[in-house]
Amino acid sequence: AAAAPPPDDDDDEPAPVPTYTEMTGMSASVLETLVEAAYTGEVKIGSDALELLAAADAVDFDAVRNACCGFIESKLDWNSCLDVVSEPLGVHARCQELQESAVKCAQKYFRRIAVTTAFQELPLETVLRLTSSDDVRVRSEDTVFAAVERWVEHAPATRKTPAVLFQLLSGASVRLPLLSAQSCTHSTTSSPSCRRKLSGCVQCRVSRASSLLD
Repeated sequence: AAAAPPPDDDDDEPAPVPTYTEMTGMSASVLETLVEAAYTGEVKIGSDALELLAAADAVDFDAVRNACCGFIESKLDWNSCLDVVSEPLGVHARCQELQESAVKCAQKYFRRIAVTTAFQELPLETVLRLTSSDDVRVRSEDTVFAAVERWVEHAPATRKTPAVLFQLLSGASVRLPLLSAQSCTHSTTSSPSCRRKLSGCVQCRVSRASSLLD
């Protein structure tokens, strides 16, 4: 009888362990949309576009991610841009492009978005990002200052602190030299140190005006 062939060494290697992506917090409708897109190559995008984008990004579904970004970007206006600005969209380049477009939209319509509840509920980092840019479209720095004051007064327990006010009024957000004298003297949110900055701003303006009269 013929001798049996020696066992193949590969037979002793364990089978590869499949990898899984945990999809927690995903609604049934979004999951159904992803599955349908995987089978048909088509995706239906509606009011749940941001949730669908987050899900597609979580599973690295590039086609759906790009489709969602394009859809959301095409719908950006002053009423929707803050939803995108405040959403953690991930680090993918296309997601970052979408968020940058939303930031520019918010800066373009700053006077409108600054009086909304959505603006009052933004974290400090986002407020600084919106107000520190030269691209903010306002008639005067007083508009930015008023927006910052309202934001502070919305949650004074955590925002009306020296550390937060310093970041807002140190020049990164509000450009004090560009404020009107009225805004400088009627601030209600400033700490003593910030009020001294505002007072210095007024004195600087008086000094400049006096020099013009000499």
